[in-house]
Amino acid sequence: MSKIKAGLSVAATAVVFCLLIGCGGGHQEEARAVDFGWFEQTSKEIQETDARIVAAEEKVVEFKKKSPADQAKWSFDQRQEYQRLNSIVVGLRAYRRTMAQDYNLKASMIKQEQWKSKLPRRMDED
Repeated sequence: MSKIKAGLSVAATAVVFCLLIGCGGGHQEEARAVDFGWFEQTSKEIQETDARIVAAEEKVVEFKKKSPADQAKWSFDQRQEYQRLNSIVVGLRAYRRTMAQDYNLKASMIKQEQWKSKLPRRMDED
């Protein structure tokens, strides 16, 4: 029974993939319009995340300005706060990179002639 379920799962995945990028020949692919709503939303989220990254990096810089120049003289709490602020920056960058990779992957599945949007075809992943 589990082999049948696994086979059905693979078949279902293949069907979804074909629906997403279009499989086979014919003019059906050309007639299918691309919905750019997801791309618009993701592009907006990437821009918002860029702003959040800049703000988080500024907080790290501000913290370092307020703290002793020699990090060896920092208290335990100062080191913890510095690590927390840096972790936020790292997390936001990873989140942005993942969104850009998803955007680029989905955009690469759309034929050039179907890309009828002012949105970029590719997002910078860094």
